[in-house]
Amino acid sequence: MSTSPFLPQSDSNTDHFGEKHPPYRSTFLSGKISTAMSFRRRTLLHQMFWIYIRKSENPSEASKFLRLIWDSVPDSLLSKREIQVAFEEGFSSEEITDVCTLYSRAVGDVHPYVIPRTLKHYSRTAIRRRLSLNGHWLPEGIKEFALPEKLPSYLKLEEIA
Repeated sequence: MSTSPFLPQSDSNTDHFGEKHPPYRSTFLSGKISTAMSFRRRTLLHQMFWIYIRKSENPSEASKFLRLIWDSVPDSLLSKREIQVAFEEGFSSEEITDVCTLYSRAVGDVHPYVIPRTLKHYSRTAIRRRLSLNGHWLPEGIKEFALPEKLPSYLKLEEIA
């Protein structure tokens, strides 16, 4: 079984992310943002943090992995300000710019404010959730339905040209 460099690995010598990181990274999402943001939003930022830290192992896959996460959730896109506040303690301005670049490669432009997702995106996440709740494994369960040509690819989170 292959493992992704972007998923935490269990090891007795590692932190809860699966790796030992330099001490300055431990301040991520501390203080003001931890109390002002929902648990789900903080979790999405933590995922982005994890991918950013691990991207040096496979840079070409980091953006794809982040895209898959954001394509599978109905949450509004992160704003540039949210990213800056989350990463400001312990990260240089160049690193924050790098995080924003990674995020923009995955989801498109990074806006200064929170942008809601499109109705098309909400529909995809609702259909995927309903399939999953009804016992249809994703993405294989999508094949069980007679769907228009491009819809299965969209529901499977494949990039459509």
